[in-house]
Amino acid sequence: MLNTRERHWQRYLKVTPTRARLLSQGDYLARSGIIHTREGDAPFLPGDYLALDTLGEYPISQKMIQLHYVRHSANADEAGFTLFLPVGPRYAIQLDEAFPTDQGLAGQPGDYLLRGQDGRSWPCARSKFEQEYRQLEEHLLYSIGYLNPNALDLLQARVDSGAIIVDIRLLAGSRYRPDFSGKRLRERFGSAYLRAMELGNKNYNRSGAPIVFVNPEKGIARLLTLLEQYDVCLLCRCQRFSTCHSAMVVAELLHVRPGILFTRLGEQDAGKKTEEVNYAIR
Repeated sequence: MLNTRERHWQRYLKVTPTRARLLSQGDYLARSGIIHTREGDAPFLPGDYLALDTLGEYPISQKMIQLHYVRHSANADEAGFTLFLPVGPRYAIQLDEAFPTDQGLAGQPGDYLLRGQDGRSWPCARSKFEQEYRQLEEHLLYSIGYLNPNALDLLQARVDSGAIIVDIRLLAGSRYRPDFSGKRLRERFGSAYLRAMELGNKNYNRSGAPIVFVNPEKGIARLLTLLEQYDVCLLCRCQRFSTCHSAMVVAELLHVRPGILFTRLGEQDAGKKTEEVNYAIR
């Protein structure tokens, strides 16, 4: 097995969407549960996804799609493929020699070895890597509302990749979702869970009332400091980003520091691009 312990892994972001479709039981029977890739034969199960690019096909597990990708296009094309954007960093090293991976795949000299947020590693052709990835020198910003499906698993995935959670609710409690109380979140995530009450909405329980922050200047300054050291995931309640006070927080951060890379997690229109966030604190 390839020894990578003494090699210096670099942090990268995949910047091109992944084109993929759901794999059915019929696909499993027709392909005998195997997809032939450039790097070798890769097994799959019904419910996984078939990704397609210029170098061929490869599978992505259902869990990986759920936790580490967001849907980029609302509708599938005629062949059933949808565009997905990867979430969070990958780590990579370029290798001069041919190399195996723990998935039974093999890379060629000059290819890159990628390591995902789940610890899995796989080879990537040099031409593909240099077209689709760019090195990350800044930290990433996410937001999620806990009313969205799989919110706790999505938070765990971000923490596993090195991010911290910043809870911007005025009150860190939930009558119907007790796992999202501040106490439970602190027990689960430890020092990776922080509260930022200064970015809470004083009118959170008054429908139709304007958003009024406790101390936005202090809160924004604190987030900017945290983003110097960590990827940050903002936690709120709302299912829809467009009507949530977190959108105003994100917009102000992008106004102050336009280079921040932002992704909304957990909702159907997740994966919003930076230029689509048109809110600001007033």
